[in-house]
Amino acid sequence: MAFRLRTRQGEGLVLRLLNATKGREDVNGVCGGFGRLVASFSSVRGPASERAGSALSGPLAGIGRGRASVASSVTSTCLAAGATARGPASTVVSNASRKAASMFSTATASTTASATLVEGLTGSQRRAIAWWLGGSSAWVFSMVVLGGITRLTRSGLSMTDWKFTGEKPPGSEAEWTAEFERYKQSPEFRRVNISMSLDEFKFIYWMEWAHRMWGRGLGVAFALPLAFFTLTGAMTRPLASRLALLFTMGGTQAFVGWWMVRSGLQEPESPHHVPRVSPYRLAAHLTSAFAIYAVMVWTTLSIALPEPLSVAIQKMQKMPNMAMARLRARVVPFAGLLSVTALSGAFVAGVGGR
Repeated sequence: MAFRLRTRQGEGLVLRLLNATKGREDVNGVCGGFGRLVASFSSVRGPASERAGSALSGPLAGIGRGRASVASSVTSTCLAAGATARGPASTVVSNASRKAASMFSTATASTTASATLVEGLTGSQRRAIAWWLGGSSAWVFSMVVLGGITRLTRSGLSMTDWKFTGEKPPGSEAEWTAEFERYKQSPEFRRVNISMSLDEFKFIYWMEWAHRMWGRGLGVAFALPLAFFTLTGAMTRPLASRLALLFTMGGTQAFVGWWMVRSGLQEPESPHHVPRVSPYRLAAHLTSAFAIYAVMVWTTLSIALPEPLSVAIQKMQKMPNMAMARLRARVVPFAGLLSVTALSGAFVAGVGGR
């Protein structure tokens, strides 16, 4: 009973102290208050001391979603108070404070970055940008899927040249015949598709052409709204820098794609090998696509769901912060394993070339 009372009092003191600062740089009151809070745990004995440390970590983790100045000051105070406390609780409090400190750096950095991206934007501007980037994220995802279908249908080497502005598809039977003759000069036709008909060639040509034009359409759909938001003042400097980086990554992806295709248009070293694109270039192309998608989705969520200090305090009272931290500790390794598995497919695709 005493432990529960102290825990409730501690959490209440955390909230009152943080509300009193109202986000000011001067957080001496918070520091002193946490010193008293830690000292109150020093009288706890036995197993309750461990629960006290865990109870302290929860409020601290929630505070970490607020301003960086508040988080760093609270962390320093708890570490100092834990060092000066006496009894079994001192070690537990100090360890809990250090664990909370590690959570501060991640949560605070994420919140601060999100707030900086949208600082000064109105709600309608933020929603418009979020919808635009969300649609662009879905477009990027469809590009990855279409690229996979293009590879599965072995259509990627059907177009033997590349232009940044796009290739005009054949419009007459004579143009189709001329395009087919160019494809007949490629190693893939001579070693794999020697019996291919013109109609079969048209299918793989349209698949590769659609993949390329879908990517160019994405570039236009991203660039035009970016220019509009910039000219109308609905763009912060940090957000503009982030989106300029994404646009550059997208443009570079087109060159990486052609660099990959060119490797498949070269004669294999062995007469028994089937022409294939370089697995290293394929992995670079796939990794770049994943990176663009991940950054774009992260930016979309940062704009759509920025978390100010007041909202963080309200969520802190409802959300089990330590449980969320444990969930993240399990999700991050799983995401890493998933990424490695996806990229490994690029390295084994077509290995052996037979």
